[in-house]
Amino acid sequence: MESSGRKGQTPTFAEKIESTIAGAWESLVAAYFGLGFVFAWIVGIVTFFGSWIYCINEYGYLLGVGLGWLPSIIVAPIAAFLAYFLWAFLPLIGFFVWLIWYL
Repeated sequence: MESSGRKGQTPTFAEKIESTIAGAWESLVAAYFGLGFVFAWIVGIVTFFGSWIYCINEYGYLLGVGLGWLPSIIVAPIAAFLAYFLWAFLPLIGFFVWLIWYL
């Protein structure tokens, strides 16, 4: 980081702190979205097969296996997209769904 208008001089304490905080923030954001990418893949795959199994169960073997992948391929990317950004809130959302479902 180049210091403000002071070429050749060492950066001030405030400039060092600012660059440290900026670097830490970039690392945190990269880690958040890196884990989000992993969770998005997991959620997308589980959603695809779960909705396909639901279609087989609901519409029978012939229609469920033959055409059940169509709604599954629509729902899975939507769930994966939401999981990519909101993966940190998934346990909280799951808790509230459980709370509503069982109470």
